[in-house]
Amino acid sequence: GQVAHFGNVTVDSVTQEPDPSPQLWWNTYTNSSTVDDSSPNNLYGTLNNVTDTDGAFTFNGTSSYIQLATTGATDTNVQLATWDISCEFYKTGSGTTSDYIDRVATVLVTKGINAGDGGGYDINYGLVIDSNNKLCTGFEESGSGQIIIASTTTISNDQWYTARTTFDGTILNLYLDDTLEATTTPTISPASSDLSPFMVGAGRYDTSYTPVAYFQGRIKNVKVYDDIFVAAPQPSLTAATPGTLAFHH
Repeated sequence: GQVAHFGNVTVDSVTQEPDPSPQLWWNTYTNSSTVDDSSPNNLYGTLNNVTDTDGAFTFNGTSSYIQLATTGATDTNVQLATWDISCEFYKTGSGTTSDYIDRVATVLVTKGINAGDGGGYDINYGLVIDSNNKLCTGFEESGSGQIIIASTTTISNDQWYTARTTFDGTILNLYLDDTLEATTTPTISPASSDLSPFMVGAGRYDTSYTPVAYFQGRIKNVKVYDDIFVAAPQPSLTAATPGTLAFHH
């Protein structure tokens, strides 16, 4: 860090950490067929009946979804053993629910959907809204084990939220608007090598299956990291010598 003096204010050791590159970043709507990836990996998405509302991807709740535009809608960059995944969403209706682990839900972001255990297409990770309007996150192992946790906050229609799930290999966390809503320590490992499709607004077992769990509303700023991304903290204000303020990172 560096020390800077501005009159009677001293800024001491403020370090700007570089932002890590996401594995995938689908930010805003640009055209009716594809979504550009703002990450270095060029993982474009294919839009299916998705429209634009002020730059947000808009889903009709019955047939709209975005799918990774690769063979099988998967890629090693989004097959994750650890993660930090987030999106902004604005729910406008109930959508079309389907089974998601042990919940009935609609999908915000997912890699996989329920369709039996094993077989190489289990749920690697996801963010969903269940039938009780709770935000949920969870995963399956490459077998019969599964885990899911839910928010205490109830999601309301016609309101923007930020959803986030993190998993560091030990602790699974769920956040809503930067508030920790639920946490657990799973005894299983996620199906990070499975080939389930990466999708937004719906999910499916593989690309030969019809999508299910359609979300109704708007989604934007979908980010996928392969590790927990913690933004550089703001400097804290502490007392120094009389008449001087020091900021310490």
